[in-house]
Amino acid sequence: MQNVLSDEVVAKGARKLAAAFGVINLDGSLQLVGEQKGRIVIIGFWSTRCGPSQKMLQEFRHFQKQAAEKKMNLVFWPVHFEPWPEVLGFLRGKKAFFEGVEVKHIGNGEHGLSQLVDVLDALPTIFLIDKEGGIAATWSGHVDGILYARVNRLLAER
Repeated sequence: MQNVLSDEVVAKGARKLAAAFGVINLDGSLQLVGEQKGRIVIIGFWSTRCGPSQKMLQEFRHFQKQAAEKKMNLVFWPVHFEPWPEVLGFLRGKKAFFEGVEVKHIGNGEHGLSQLVDVLDALPTIFLIDKEGGIAATWSGHVDGILYARVNRLLAER
């Protein structure tokens, strides 16, 4: 994992492909990284019981609004491991903070976590996937502004 305080990203030729990683939407449909070609995918693993995870979700919400207004080609996947009823109850109770955030459940089997990393050590953990489906950055913890800086680095790539 990278230093959370820098805006560094992995060099283009050294990025691990993550096209098979997927998430499950509330309706049960599967979305894959490989289906998002040309878009930067921001994957954030989180928990309802984690304060830094909640800050990450708020950052996702604000950044998602900005990205839509500026017509940035970004996809936000806040991914949880907990049962849907628990997550949806949490979001309803905190609606003022997280309204508009579309949470996802982690994909299973060949579309699961192993497509990104062997072990997830901490929450929140963020993965930035470049426009070609490669893992450009990974870090754990929440630091204000680092997501913006790294996404801007990826948007500037040719």
